Amino acid sequence: MVWTQNAPAEGNLPILGWWAFALVQVQGLLGGLRVILDKEVISGTTMGTVFGLIHGCLGQGFFVLLCFIALRQTALWRASGDRRPTGSLALLVPLGTAAIIAQLLLGASMRHQHAGLAIHDFPTAYGSIWPATDPASLERYNQARTDEMTVTRFQIVLQMLHRLGAVLAVVLVWSSAWLARGASISPSLRRGVFVWAGLLGLQFALGAATIWTAKAADVATAHVAIGALSLATGVLLTLRSRCASTPDVFASPTSPRSGSIAVSG
Repeated sequence: MVWTQNAPAEGNLPILGWWAFALVQVQGLLGGLRVILDKEVISGTTMGTVFGLIHGCLGQGFFVLLCFIALRQTALWRASGDRRPTGSLALLVPLGTAAIIAQLLLGASMRHQHAGLAIHDFPTAYGSIWPATDPASLERYNQARTDEMTVTRFQIVLQMLHRLGAVLAVVLVWSSAWLARGASISPSLRRGVFVWAGLLGLQFALGAATIWTAKAADVATAHVAIGALSLATGVLLTLRSRCASTPDVFASPTSPRSGSIAVSG
């Protein structure tokens, strides 16, 4: 009923809507394949694990797309005259977003490789800054564990990379917030960067709590959820800052400029 009673959306918004429709179909298909192929093993990895990794990443991408569609329909996107970030801030925002995307991939790999608790202490790792991964050390780690998990060198390295990526993402995003304090940008962009920095701080704390609570379900779920919000915020800030002075960048050549006022006699 809403569709038939409203005029078509401006620019390429309908195309984005069809992309969202297609992605949710693919997401459902991948979810089914993840279950069906869970016992099929190729090169030591179940196909269900591979499809589960793709399924998780595509879900994050679908969420970001919906957030972008929602942003495109707000006055914030259509506002004209916003001041675009320049200098280091213009570089740090997309770099911070790229670091979060890398963290998303590492985190998904950790979940499907069961490496979330490969290291059970934080901020140290088996009592060291960087744990040894030689066969003797691995045997000692596994003998000292109280669960039934047998950790491998790959799992330990994967979690350490995730920890380093977390530090890098926080540094980049908080540096963006520091520069945004005195930058000549629109108030909406400044507030968005501050919210982004808060989300990254919370995400880092939840990551530590995930280890301290032995991956409690509520803490781990909150960690994934805030990670998705951090990713969406970073992508939207990147797009909004690049399109600040050209709000109709995705509009078709024949569509009216977003935010224009039509005056009739």
